[in-house]
Amino acid sequence: MPSGEFITAFGRFRSAQFSENRLPTLAELDGAAPNHPVYLHVSFDGPAVTNTMGKAFFEKRGVSVNESGTFNRGGTAPAVQAMFRDYSNEEALRTVREYMEFSASLGLTTIQNFSGCGGFGGRVGVDILCLGNYQDLWQKGELRVRVRIAAGGTGTRTDAD
Repeated sequence: MPSGEFITAFGRFRSAQFSENRLPTLAELDGAAPNHPVYLHVSFDGPAVTNTMGKAFFEKRGVSVNESGTFNRGGTAPAVQAMFRDYSNEEALRTVREYMEFSASLGLTTIQNFSGCGGFGGRVGVDILCLGNYQDLWQKGELRVRVRIAAGGTGTRTDAD
């Protein structure tokens, strides 16, 4: 991955994976990825953690980050929106292809995509991360694995609903 690009994990990241049952610290993430901003997102609404490069990225875009590099549960949507604000369709396609190639290299035949399929608002939506790109790859015969997509609602509930 080119230096300076985000390393991310959206959902399905669990602190229980580690014997300490905690999120990695800012310093640990800095040591593991000194040339990349890192963002690890535990579940749909957090919590999440970033490293020093990620913290600088978010703060430059007006996103509040705790001194420890963590985002509180329920406070992660602005961070996700900031990361994808300028995300091009070419970058989205590259990400989808890399995800499929990696999965296939492990022998997986089906993957599940929970990452931002319309649930975070802003420009992070179904067309840029989910259905549109997978459908394009399928029509071109480039879909390497089966894909289950969790496309959340993007609308707002009203009393009339």
